[in-house]
Amino acid sequence: MNSEDVLHLLPESDIYESGYLNSMLNNFSSSYKLFWFRGIFKEIMDGNTDLSYQTVVARMIAGAWYPVIFYKLSLGYNDQLASAINYIHERLKVSRESSEGQIVEFICTCDDEELQKKVYHFTNLVPFRLIRPFYQREIEYVKIHDKNFTDSKVNQMIQECNRDDEEKALYRILDGRIIVAERWYM
Repeated sequence: MNSEDVLHLLPESDIYESGYLNSMLNNFSSSYKLFWFRGIFKEIMDGNTDLSYQTVVARMIAGAWYPVIFYKLSLGYNDQLASAINYIHERLKVSRESSEGQIVEFICTCDDEELQKKVYHFTNLVPFRLIRPFYQREIEYVKIHDKNFTDSKVNQMIQECNRDDEEKALYRILDGRIIVAERWYM
C-alpha cells in the first residue's frame, strides 16, 4: 500500500489536513520518527495527552522490542534504537518475553545511567523533526533569506514556532514534555 492509498483511507475532516500526517512520516532515514509517532499514538489510546519524553521513548523501545529481539530486524545503519534494546535485554537482563507494558515501566523507573543517556539520545531531534512539516513554510522562508542558515537552526525554529501553537501541530513541546493538541485526539 503506498502513501496515496493510505490518504484515501483517512476520514475527511474540516479540521485536519491529512497532508501533514503524510509529511510527518515521509522522508525518514531511520525508524525514529515512526516509533516516536507510534509511542505518542499508544499513549493517546491509553487516554494520555501530557507525555514525558521518557514515556514516549520507552514506548518507542517497547514497540521495536519484538522485531529486534525475536527477528533480529535491522532498523538502519545509523539507527540506535536496536542498540538501546539490546543493552536493556543483554546488560540490564530484561526478559525477551516481557510485555510492552513491562518494558515501558522498566525504562520509566530504571535509574541506570547508561540507559538514561540512551533515552536522552532519542530526544535531541525526533520530537522536533516529526512536527517539522507544520512549520516547513517558516523554515523555508528563513533558509531563503538567511545565508548563514544551517540545519542546526531547525530545532530552534521549530521550538519557537511551536511555543505558542495550540492548534496547528500534532503536539506542543513544553519543558521536555509533549502536549498533544486537542484537535488531534478528539
